[in-house]
Amino acid sequence: MDRPTSLQMQRVFKIGLSFLLVSGSCCIVLLFLFVRSIERTASAGELDRQVQLANSAVLRVHRTPTMGPDSGYSWDISYRDQARWEKTGGWWGNDDGNVLACTAGRVVVVTRTNGAEVFSRTATGTWKAFLMDIPGPWFLGKNGELSPNTTSLEMSELESIRRQMSVTPGDGEIRPYLGQFLPQREELWIDYLTPERRRFRLKLRISKDAERFHLLSVEEKAFDRNRPFFEQLVPDQPVDAACKRIES
Repeated sequence: MDRPTSLQMQRVFKIGLSFLLVSGSCCIVLLFLFVRSIERTASAGELDRQVQLANSAVLRVHRTPTMGPDSGYSWDISYRDQARWEKTGGWWGNDDGNVLACTAGRVVVVTRTNGAEVFSRTATGTWKAFLMDIPGPWFLGKNGELSPNTTSLEMSELESIRRQMSVTPGDGEIRPYLGQFLPQREELWIDYLTPERRRFRLKLRISKDAERFHLLSVEEKAFDRNRPFFEQLVPDQPVDAACKRIES
């Protein structure tokens, strides 16, 4: 068999190089189109809502889509007093970004209407975030100790709340479904559903410096298992003049 000549080898090399260049160019174009597609999708899914509060400050709720296997929405809340924006808080999820923002003197309270997160602007001008799930037993704890919590309530109070709700350690954490803030009373009301579909309302009072909430009472409320949640877990107090709703 004849060996390939130098001219033939150069021709094969040029053909291969041309193929690689064309393939690389196609990959770059496809990558560019893919990135542009993601950018357009993200841009189309962005949402921005702003409202002026009773103290003349502005509250903004911004939604940004997140791509990938855990696609959903990233929610961010910002507060502008005079000319400076402050990071209030945020969360990730596929649910809505509906909030109730209330002023009470120097204090500002922003409550997600599903009660999951509450943000307060303290008397010193800093923001605090409270996650209102009632924790369940901690896998690192002993003798059924509850997981660390961010409700600002004491562990003994949370244990008492779980007993009043008649939930067992196996029931895990108890999620909120409704949040309301009453600025005239300086009270936060959060409604929960237990695994047995019993509805309980926690009434809490915000401290004067807005650094924490203090438990006032635990009340069981009527709940019809045969009716949809959205018909029952709705605000039952009128919106105070010191509050504004943002629906996103």
